[in-house]
Amino acid sequence: MPNTTQIVKTDVAGKDSVAFVYYSPKFKNGLKDSVATNNKQLKQYIDYPIKEELTGMNPSSYMPTPLHTSGTLILLVVSFLLICFCYRIGYKYIKTFIPNMWSNKRTENHFDDHTSREKFISATLLLQTFIAEGIATYCGLTIYLPEFITTNITISILGLVLCWMLYHFIQLGVIRFLGYVFCSQKETNICIKGHNATVSLIGLIIAPFSTLMLFLPTQDNAFLCIIISLYILGRLVFNIKCFRIFYKNLFQYLYFILYLCSIEVVLPIFLIRGMLSICN
Repeated sequence: MPNTTQIVKTDVAGKDSVAFVYYSPKFKNGLKDSVATNNKQLKQYIDYPIKEELTGMNPSSYMPTPLHTSGTLILLVVSFLLICFCYRIGYKYIKTFIPNMWSNKRTENHFDDHTSREKFISATLLLQTFIAEGIATYCGLTIYLPEFITTNITISILGLVLCWMLYHFIQLGVIRFLGYVFCSQKETNICIKGHNATVSLIGLIIAPFSTLMLFLPTQDNAFLCIIISLYILGRLVFNIKCFRIFYKNLFQYLYFILYLCSIEVVLPIFLIRGMLSICN
């Protein structure tokens, strides 16, 4: 710092001249303390005692959510687009879900308009159902079996969607096989039509709840209970329909017993084991 004790103190410098101006400090003893101490003696930082044992919150592992992955969002957008598409061009087909789920009429109405578009709409609604079921299943596994979730979130959800798709087609194959052995073609077609209508309607109903499971993870238990209850209710309605179809003689009860054992007991066990294997 330059020595200013020998420099002339002046406030005005002449024209075309150079002068060094000395400004005396306003606070020679430093800034005053603006915090009221209430006449208490303040201590230095080093005078405070040091706590030897530090306590805090126990660390926990970070669990990423499906909402943070682009793959899950793409599946969600695709699901909504499929629903909008089906409501746009296939609302008449959607209105036949309830009759197909419950009716056992063996003669078709000749005024019904059956086109190839119905198969396309049915496949679209089934795909939307598989996506909703896959998302809901993944959220349920993260709640009750988080130790099995070790792979990538998007890959796990895609695997679960494929599991539900495979499960559905195996169900159709079992129904066709048992129907071919124990009953007529018309009764088999009635069962298949009711099965597709049940699965599609379940998918439309559980789609909002599976979406809410992504955005409200704290309420996943309640949403999962609602989804499971709706699924069980739909399967119960379909099983009652099958029972009404084969309520003719004791021999055809064998078909119904085989159906319950193969589709409602054995296949879900393999489905759960396959889902756990994919996520792990």
